[in-house]
Amino acid sequence: MSSFRQKKKYGQVFLKDSSPMHPLLDKISEKSPELIIEIGPGKGVLSRLLKNISPIQMIEIDEDVVSYIKADDELGSDPILHQDFLKTDLQSIVGDFSGKAVVTGNIPYNISTQILLKVFQNFHLFSGCGFMVQKEFAKRLVASVNTKDYGRLSVITQLHGKVQKVCDVSRLQFKPVPKVDSQIFWMDPFDSFPSERFLKNLKEITHNAFSKRRKTIRNSLAPYRDGLEVLGWDLQKRAENITVDQYRDLCEWVEQQQEA
Repeated sequence: MSSFRQKKKYGQVFLKDSSPMHPLLDKISEKSPELIIEIGPGKGVLSRLLKNISPIQMIEIDEDVVSYIKADDELGSDPILHQDFLKTDLQSIVGDFSGKAVVTGNIPYNISTQILLKVFQNFHLFSGCGFMVQKEFAKRLVASVNTKDYGRLSVITQLHGKVQKVCDVSRLQFKPVPKVDSQIFWMDPFDSFPSERFLKNLKEITHNAFSKRRKTIRNSLAPYRDGLEVLGWDLQKRAENITVDQYRDLCEWVEQQQEA
């Protein structure tokens, strides 16, 4: 079977073997999914193990990788979609497996945020998600209030579900060796999903707060001053001092005002 050249524009770094992914496989198996969507199968290291759990649907942007997978003796008969995940209609792929599918992959460092936000937009389709990402990125997802890693992504992530670290993965497990270590995280969606209006407010509020994080919320969240006072917030605090629950309360307050 022919190989292919890794492309920097896609942020491709591939595992040498499957051993670092075994803790992730355990989390996926616990869900007993009826469909597994894998983003960016690469050389199929993870794919070969995933198909032993449930049917898989691979999504890959690189035409050379698609050709490689299709020529593989083990994976050639499994479905692979040649498409940018960020432009993929996940509803049409998941179909009747809605709520019984999981999404996973070793995702590129340079678009980890976009991929995760895409998953959140479609989280009602999945029973969980698990990804290997840059370690510093993963730390932001699980960060607690009043820490340096706590930011907009922390708040948005933790308002969509329960996120937890699975394990660290050394950079030496990859070829070529990247400059940073990786980490695997797993996330379970909450039982109820926020409304579109709530999510729109969350996007705007967290943008205002964390894009001006040196300022107190008296200034950064000035458009929501009435809500801050009703909720009893300390206006001298900054964005990183406000808890996830407090951001949720403000979003809900704004939503109530919009519906009045």
